Amino acid sequence: MFAYIIRRILAMFLVLFVALTFIFFLLRVVPGDPAEMQAGLGAPKEYVDALREKWGLDKPVIAQYGLYLRQVFRGDFGNSTYTNLPAIEPVLERLPHTLLLAFAGLGLAVAISYPLGILAAMYANTLLDRAIVAFSLLGRSMPGFWTGIMAILLFSRRWRLLPSYGSGGLKHLVLPTCVVASVLLAVLVRITRSDALDELGKDYVRTAYSKGLSQTGVMIHHVARNSLISVITVVGLQLGRLMGGAVITETVFSWPGIGSLLVQTLGQRDYAVVQCVLLVFAGLFAVCNLVTDVLYTFVNPRIRF
Repeated sequence: MFAYIIRRILAMFLVLFVALTFIFFLLRVVPGDPAEMQAGLGAPKEYVDALREKWGLDKPVIAQYGLYLRQVFRGDFGNSTYTNLPAIEPVLERLPHTLLLAFAGLGLAVAISYPLGILAAMYANTLLDRAIVAFSLLGRSMPGFWTGIMAILLFSRRWRLLPSYGSGGLKHLVLPTCVVASVLLAVLVRITRSDALDELGKDYVRTAYSKGLSQTGVMIHHVARNSLISVITVVGLQLGRLMGGAVITETVFSWPGIGSLLVQTLGQRDYAVVQCVLLVFAGLFAVCNLVTDVLYTFVNPRIRF
């Protein structure tokens, strides 16, 4: 396993290099000049040109790319064109908020969906099974931004139970966490139900029943654990996606994470901060995939690298 992890880490650096390159050139294709946006409408051309020279935007794109690579290899991600502070500072400041929201949302989704999926498999093709699947699909069918707005209107504006924006305590975390979890419920319930049904048709389950084990005992001690592999795969992928894709939820609830920072800095064409945020997203996704693969061996000892 140690050799496997080392290979994966080396491959991860290659993926990050490709992501860094793609992000750099993609931003240069997006319309909008950071110098013009910083200078404002009607600014003298000399002032705009001075800003371009200051930030190195007057050089050819290839030259800018080479300079950026040298900076990154030294651990320097450049300075924000708006604050003139290191671009990594606001990212590191907001990253804990994004991690908190992602883990809270995923934890709530797993805590609800896994028992529901197992229960749906136990009573497959019954009214309970159909009700669970319909309930899970309800959250999937509603866009995250709409669910967030409805949650704000009901729980914050009408009933005044929970705050509608910002962070600062457990109450601020409740609404965005529920919105994030609602999007994941349908996927996790259906995966858990499908895998549990597959396990129920295998020989070891029939053997367990022949030994006198109850249906609950078979589901808890055998089927539930053996159906975890696919669930872990989906959870790992969803966690990486949540860390890099909670932009809408963070924007709706004004949650101070790197998703809302990305929206803000994209509008400002703050290249240094945007590149840093997207690179962190790519790194988090790669780490989630690696941790997911390693977890397989703890869930199912028959798996070896």
